[in-house]
Amino acid sequence: MRVLTHLPGVQPALGCSEPGAIALAAASAAKALGGHVLEIRVRCDPHTLKNSVGAGLPGGGGRHGPKLAAALGALGGDPSLSLQVLAPLEERHWRAAEALVSEGHVHVSPSDSPAGSIYVEAWVTSSAGKARALIEGSHSRLTEVEVEGVRLELSLSQAPGAPPPTPPPTDLEALIELARSCDEEDARALLEGLEMNLAAARGGLEHDPAPSLDPGAQAERFASAGSRERMEGSAAPVQTSGYSGNQGLVATIPVWAQAEALGSNQRALVEALAFSHLVGRLLRERTGVISALCNAVQAASAGAAAACVLLRGGGAEAAQRAVELTLAGVAGTLCDGAKPACALKVGLGASRALQNAHYALVGPAPTERDGVIGQSLSATLENLERLARALAAANREVLGIVLEKGT
Repeated sequence: MRVLTHLPGVQPALGCSEPGAIALAAASAAKALGGHVLEIRVRCDPHTLKNSVGAGLPGGGGRHGPKLAAALGALGGDPSLSLQVLAPLEERHWRAAEALVSEGHVHVSPSDSPAGSIYVEAWVTSSAGKARALIEGSHSRLTEVEVEGVRLELSLSQAPGAPPPTPPPTDLEALIELARSCDEEDARALLEGLEMNLAAARGGLEHDPAPSLDPGAQAERFASAGSRERMEGSAAPVQTSGYSGNQGLVATIPVWAQAEALGSNQRALVEALAFSHLVGRLLRERTGVISALCNAVQAASAGAAAACVLLRGGGAEAAQRAVELTLAGVAGTLCDGAKPACALKVGLGASRALQNAHYALVGPAPTERDGVIGQSLSATLENLERLARALAAANREVLGIVLEKGT
């Protein structure tokens, strides 16, 4: 595996990744402790909390919330499954979790974590004592587990998110070469992830018989349906990008739609999928793995646009234009929490990816007169980073709005 080692956030996930991280932390503490669960306390970064309030939990028929996610993880989750931690749930777990929450035994509060940083700390009290688990740095990176104050040694199976590898190159030409070095293992994982995302999308289209139109409309329709399906609580897994399922849909489905329209061969599709994820990560290195910005319409859409350029025969210069066109159009779009209406932004990111790829090849390029666009790609990304940092105050307001609706 040559390429996916640079992409730790490309993996299967069940449901939204933020409540998944909360469930994973609670499950890790509860499994290490054993006994009958009596109380759960969770502290998590504001972004994770914001994104865990409105997203439906997988298989829950619309049931949602960070408290319920924590209770489900502790009572029935399997931490060895990483972000698919809630896959083993049965109806009895739902009943027990809802009772634990309604009786006031589950508490969730925000932590003072740095902007852009994942932090989920879960304390579980049971008939066997007390345990603590900590996830930080990424949604599935388990860094500490302790039982009755004694730190446990983490096995590889308990710590699915090892320290992230060295970031990939920042030069788009080098990223293209890296994408073209995909081996058979990379190709298999990328194609399986695409099929996973298409299956989730098709599940959301069962009651929408509208015909497929041009590639942009098809990408928007499929990606939007997949997002709404998972945000409403579907049990269908998706492949993430940057640990985000919505970004995973945007990173893959427009690339598939473009390849279908062009009749591209499988190898070209694999390389384009890899390039899409790699460019998306390049942008997230500046905004943070979790951000006040909606990276479905920024990082993932820019990556997909660059990948569609690659499929259409363009090189690094045209790919850069596609990235800059994306940012010129949507830079500053806020993330107002994970919820079913994310489907609207996901659809926007998917459709704009194909349009920006087209304009990158035939139209004028953005210049440094255009808002966040700089004299070089590096300067543009520095401006994006400044914007993400500056939106911290806005994110606090969004969190307040979301929490007023209850957790």
